[in-house]
Amino acid sequence: MYTDASGRTGFGSVLDVPLEARRVHGSFWSSEEMQQIICVKELKAVKLDLIEHATALQGHTVLLYQDNIAVVGCLRNLTSTSPAMMVELHAVLKVLDEFQIRFQIVYILSELNPADAPSRLCSADLWSLSPRIQKQLLVRAQRELGSAVNMDAFACRRSKVASIYATPLHDPTATGMDRLNPPLELLEQVSTRSSLKGARA
Repeated sequence: MYTDASGRTGFGSVLDVPLEARRVHGSFWSSEEMQQIICVKELKAVKLDLIEHATALQGHTVLLYQDNIAVVGCLRNLTSTSPAMMVELHAVLKVLDEFQIRFQIVYILSELNPADAPSRLCSADLWSLSPRIQKQLLVRAQRELGSAVNMDAFACRRSKVASIYATPLHDPTATGMDRLNPPLELLEQVSTRSSLKGARA
């Protein structure tokens, strides 16, 4: 069951939920977070998604598909033997209470979770420049091209420098999927190929 942004309710599988009812969050773990066990990171991801979309979800029942059985148990039973899990659980419950959001939690197999594969991408493949450097390079690129940059082909929702972007992450707001933010050692090949194809990049 799902409740979409307009309050409509329906039933369906994870692939049947209408696009307008879905909420997506994407970000990268810090070096400290990378060291945490997977169930803590999975629960932290739930918290971050809730925080980002709390206003839109206010007063609604949210269907949460989760492929980590420890996270499912923690959210259903409202407790955990892990102190780190309890920290994240308290943060989740605070948001749920403040915005009067209700959870319906459904356990699914990892192969049915469209976010499972992208979540395993390594940080070396998903790098980004600092915002200050990004801004400087964007101004320079627009000056060199003689026009605005209208697409970021190697991005995510957080790192994009244009409203149209492609990403290897599961993101229905992206114009393309399975495009790679190239590892540093492939930058020269990407640049050469772009030139050969006549791309103004």
